[in-house]
Amino acid sequence: MDRGYYDHKKGKGHHKDHDDDYNKNQNNNQVEYEEETINGLRVRRRRFKVQHVVGENTTQVTLRSVVSFPVEVRKIMDVTAEVRDLTATPLPDKVIVEGVFHKQVAWVANVSAEVNGISYIQDAVYDLPVDERFTTFVELPGVTPDSVVDVDARVEYVDHTDIPDAASVGDQWQQTVILEVHVRATETMEVDVITDVIVPPGSGIKVVKEKVKVEEVLGEAEKQVNIMANINLPAGVEAAKVKSADAEVRNITTEVLPNKVIVQGTLHKQIFYVDAATRQLFEFGFDEDFTTFVHLEGVEPRTDVTVNAQLEYVKFDLTSPTTANQSAIIKLVVRAVATREIKVVTDVIGPGIDVVKEILKAEHVVAEGKQQVAIENTSITFPRPARKVAKVDSKIEINRSESKILPNKIIVVGNLHKQLFYVDVCTNGVFETSVDEPFTTFVDVKGAKPGMNVTYHRRIEHVDVTNQGPIPTPEEVCPPAVYVPENYRWKQTAIVEIKVRVTETKELNVVTDIIIGGKSDVCEDDDYGKVRYHVVKPGDTLFKIAQMYGTTVEELMRLNPGVDPNNLQVGRKLKVRCGIPGAKG
Repeated sequence: MDRGYYDHKKGKGHHKDHDDDYNKNQNNNQVEYEEETINGLRVRRRRFKVQHVVGENTTQVTLRSVVSFPVEVRKIMDVTAEVRDLTATPLPDKVIVEGVFHKQVAWVANVSAEVNGISYIQDAVYDLPVDERFTTFVELPGVTPDSVVDVDARVEYVDHTDIPDAASVGDQWQQTVILEVHVRATETMEVDVITDVIVPPGSGIKVVKEKVKVEEVLGEAEKQVNIMANINLPAGVEAAKVKSADAEVRNITTEVLPNKVIVQGTLHKQIFYVDAATRQLFEFGFDEDFTTFVHLEGVEPRTDVTVNAQLEYVKFDLTSPTTANQSAIIKLVVRAVATREIKVVTDVIGPGIDVVKEILKAEHVVAEGKQQVAIENTSITFPRPARKVAKVDSKIEINRSESKILPNKIIVVGNLHKQLFYVDVCTNGVFETSVDEPFTTFVDVKGAKPGMNVTYHRRIEHVDVTNQGPIPTPEEVCPPAVYVPENYRWKQTAIVEIKVRVTETKELNVVTDIIIGGKSDVCEDDDYGKVRYHVVKPGDTLFKIAQMYGTTVEELMRLNPGVDPNNLQVGRKLKVRCGIPGAKG
């Protein structure tokens, strides 16, 4: 038996008589393979790392809690809410999901009072940031601790109800929240697959092949980003102290280069401070952009890349009434997947030939499609009179409970969530409010059927918010005048792109080894009947090991009590008896 290695760059191996279909992916990049000769048969192999969907499920979580305000509240004007810091822990047949429900409540003070050194003014609007941790679980049959879990969540409903006479100091309101939590579990399988067998002319050997389009996992990498900066507070701001600081990572974008992923994003911070002169509570926000790169072997410009960004640490300290120090640590997890169209050998038929087969379970890409959606809203109002919109942060949320897969079509129900940062006419402070724009669209996807798996990719192409009339003057809207939000409406226009990929989990019996002469070369003649050890390698199954050593699965399980045939641990040593008469695995 001799081995050769084909590399299109170095020209090694048998180049002229190979089929380019077996050595190219969809981007026309040739794929390296390993070649060996077995009794005159030229066998070509390639190692694939593919993923398949174990399962996915969507559930609702209801949160009820009491929110405390420093003084009596006349009304709640606006609530900005989102889910942050999601983590998922897979267990047998279920996934534990943890996260933070974050909200900023815009409320109107009903009385004037000083609480904890902060002066609150009657009829003034304030923001109260609240973080609430939650834990839930999602049933997912088939998931194991080794599964890779993607989790997503969105806020479906938020409501606040006053609790009469609940507090002697301040005010308390009952909060009810409904979250939609979606989890998808995948498992990655690494296996050496025979992609072609070249047989001598006239040998009578038949090679059966099948073409399949799969998602190949190129790899995953982590990177920590440290952000440290000296910050000048906005002009006119003098802070006596910082009451609270809120931060999150936004606007993650990627650029894929050969073997490298450029990641850009924004660290957004919202600072609530006590004004040094008036002792009133104000807020300001500022953004800090960052750029880093992650080395990921095998990626190229058309590779699909996903980035999960987690804010692990943030600290904000005043160094003077007008300056501060900030330090933050962001953890980035980058995962790359490429769609490959490959041919695999599913059988080799001929005299004296036996094959070792393994089930290749992978996501078969059925089709992809995309659709653009124009969203317009002419009725946007702000809790405070707005002089201008300083910045708009947007994201698209998919309502998975309402979205449906139909024959050749995907109905997509979603929401364009916007964080609007605007300048207040009366104080010149920068404040924040949120606006949600529900939308429904469809994407034509030929070959899609109910029951298949759908992956959504969304992108915001354009968003703009403009005033529809004159900007209000301080005399018209600032105390003692009364501000009526409905008299000053703003207009939003946006264009979003929804891209869907439809896959189905496909099982193929692929050939991973060829045995000629009735047995493999694993056991020497002197070893037959003896017990030896086999170290489990990636892609091994009990059936494959049994065929290699001429034994049976039953004998392997008898010699190794407690072994789980569905979860062989790579590196584990298994006892195996070489050669049982009549054994075929």
